[in-house]
Amino acid sequence: MKFITLEEHWESERVNAAAKPYMPAPVSPHKNPEDHSIEEFMAKSKRDNTELTSVGNKRLVFMDKNHIEMQIMGYGDNSP
Repeated sequence: MKFITLEEHWESERVNAAAKPYMPAPVSPHKNPEDHSIEEFMAKSKRDNTELTSVGNKRLVFMDKNHIEMQIMGYGDNSP
């Protein structure tokens, strides 16, 4: 059986850097200001080259390994 996964997020440092001057200051009333989990997750994804930051071959290998036929992707937009 093949799967279609929904709401798969991806992030790009290049896109985040280009958009940053146009973005308002982040507002996250639900987030503890001391919680740096998003930043840590992005750093780990970059360091480990995981599927969050990959939209190429690495993601396709991950999809094949996990029997995923298609992913509906959206931009995560969790840049610090």
